[in-house]
Amino acid sequence: MRDIVFGTYAYKDDADVEHVNTAITTGETVTANSRSGGKRLLKSYIPIRGDRDYIVTVSFDRAAISGDLHRQLLLSGVIGLALLAATVLTSYWLSGLMIRPVQQILRKVNAVAEGSFDDPLPVASHDELGRLSDRVNTMASNLSTYTNRLRDTAAELRSTKQYLESFVHHSSDAIHVADPPREPDAGERRVREDVRLERRRGAGPPAARGAGGAAGRLLTHPAEGRQGRLGRGL
Repeated sequence: MRDIVFGTYAYKDDADVEHVNTAITTGETVTANSRSGGKRLLKSYIPIRGDRDYIVTVSFDRAAISGDLHRQLLLSGVIGLALLAATVLTSYWLSGLMIRPVQQILRKVNAVAEGSFDDPLPVASHDELGRLSDRVNTMASNLSTYTNRLRDTAAELRSTKQYLESFVHHSSDAIHVADPPREPDAGERRVREDVRLERRRGAGPPAARGAGGAAGRLLTHPAEGRQGRLGRGL
């Protein structure tokens, strides 16, 4: 190991020769931890290529580096937490902007389900939520129209019912219920035919007897008349 040309070197270490040879052989910077003078050091062996190869050794106080690193880590952590909080708040605000129209639509649908068709939804955009709000307003308007028609029809039906009940109540004496005419079955026709035949049979003899009596009366009455006249002549 040759003498150092520039500066002084107060942090010698037994492993310097090994690290210098490794840096010259590989041509890459070698970094190693060391302790000298009661301090923890971080050494870097940097190879320099040229007409004459040599090594530049840089020693850092590890405590100073660690302090700076800790401050940087703390600062990075604070910045990260601030960014995280800002991200959460921004996300909450944006989600509120996106969910608010959906909540309004849900409240309107619940109101329509309960029978309230007033207060249409505001349509502030022409995106999907805006079109959905417009369709919900149209649905509520149509349901309101149909409901009003049903109410009017129900009122008319109640009025007609009351009129008919009053009419039936005052006209109950003039209403007679009759069974509709129907064709007699075979048994009824047979019974009616038997009754008709019995009536015909029962009506024959009295008629004959009536005729005979009348004939007898016709035959006897003239004789009696002639006898009377003869008696009066004698």
